[in-house]
Amino acid sequence: MSEKNEIKKRRGFLLALPFLIALAVLTVISFCIPLRPTISTSEKRELTKFPEFTLESLLSGDYFDDITLWFSDTFPGREDWLSLSQSVSSFHGYSEIAVQGDLTMSDEIPVEELSEPVTEPVSDSTEETEAAETTAETTVPEETGWGGVQTENNEISLGAAIQIGDTGFNQLGFSKVQSDRYIKTVSSFADRMAEKGVRVISAPAPTSVGVMVEPDMLPQLNCARQDEMLSYLHDNMSDNVVKVDTFSNLVKHNSEYIYFRTDHHWTQLGAYYAYEAMCEATGQQAAPLDSFTLWNQGKFTGSLYGKVRWPKKLRPDTLDCYVPQGDITFYAHFTDGSKGTEWPLIAEKAGDVNQNSRYSAFLAADCALAHVVNESIPDAPNCLVIKDSFGNCYVPFLTQNYHNVYAIDYRKYWRYTMSDFVDKYDIDDVIVMPYLIATQAMDGNDMFRSQMH
Repeated sequence: MSEKNEIKKRRGFLLALPFLIALAVLTVISFCIPLRPTISTSEKRELTKFPEFTLESLLSGDYFDDITLWFSDTFPGREDWLSLSQSVSSFHGYSEIAVQGDLTMSDEIPVEELSEPVTEPVSDSTEETEAAETTAETTVPEETGWGGVQTENNEISLGAAIQIGDTGFNQLGFSKVQSDRYIKTVSSFADRMAEKGVRVISAPAPTSVGVMVEPDMLPQLNCARQDEMLSYLHDNMSDNVVKVDTFSNLVKHNSEYIYFRTDHHWTQLGAYYAYEAMCEATGQQAAPLDSFTLWNQGKFTGSLYGKVRWPKKLRPDTLDCYVPQGDITFYAHFTDGSKGTEWPLIAEKAGDVNQNSRYSAFLAADCALAHVVNESIPDAPNCLVIKDSFGNCYVPFLTQNYHNVYAIDYRKYWRYTMSDFVDKYDIDDVIVMPYLIATQAMDGNDMFRSQMH
């Protein structure tokens, strides 16, 4: 009897041996610090760092808790384990539509125009400007509007991530309070610029959910129709604003690759169709698309990849760039008041190991001030673009119509008022083009308004 038990024990040990060996190997690997990852590509974040030792954290027990968190968060091969987990989970309860985050309620877009004047007096003097800002703020209801909050990096929260099949989107709703604030800011600025003989052109960038998703599906996603949103903004702006219907031209081409599927931005082809609409609205001739040199920079993984429910189901993106012709020089001012650094208008990113950063190929990413000169058209006018990251791949097209193109990122502090900037650099056209999410969020409007006094 004892011999049979001994045989069973040996057989059980032999069966368990592969598992024990694998467990031992994994244990050894898990303690190899060089093998531990420091960033998560799928989650788009830095992983937990090994905690710094302090006597206080040791006595409180936090030190060992932080080591446990570091150990679990940086396990070697975690990206592969996450991918495997998502692949297995995708077989259970998969839906064509998946939402990560809360779908914020959207206001109804009014049919009627604003009953109050669209403009409000704003002085160029600092003291009077601050007073006007304070007065204006006290008359606005305490409502953040649709959208999120300003992040530490001066970005606008993009809200819920929506996945429809192989494509990711961000929700975009409508806020009447924030739309009215935006209308007044642009209208007041345009009225002041009209006195200087300067055109103000409103060309907000639509987002993919409004252009690529069927209008009948938008209500269930709490998303507003962006054609109606743009109509409300433009119908209520001052007559001194040149309004650009960026939406219609994009919809006309929505069978083409005009928005990324793993990222919230448009592709540069999408930006071209917005540029084409701007030229039509302003009486200019858009440079033909085939006059630009197409440069494919390979695969691109964007901001939505780590936010949607099933990232592995997203269809891969590529970064297609359109290089303008001419004797063009680009100077990037990376911080307020910094000296301009000569930089590639469209940088080489195809060799970057990190595919997440490839959208930064355009316009040195998000520098505070960009200055592009096309010496091939010295007699052309000058323009100023007030933009966010959507404008980075849009600006290169403007080099075919303007001698000097200046682009200010309204999310970053800049020492000149827009009025002073227009005078100092002999600006003929000011193109106002935040993406639509920024016009619907209080923090977006605050950043935008602070640059346009």
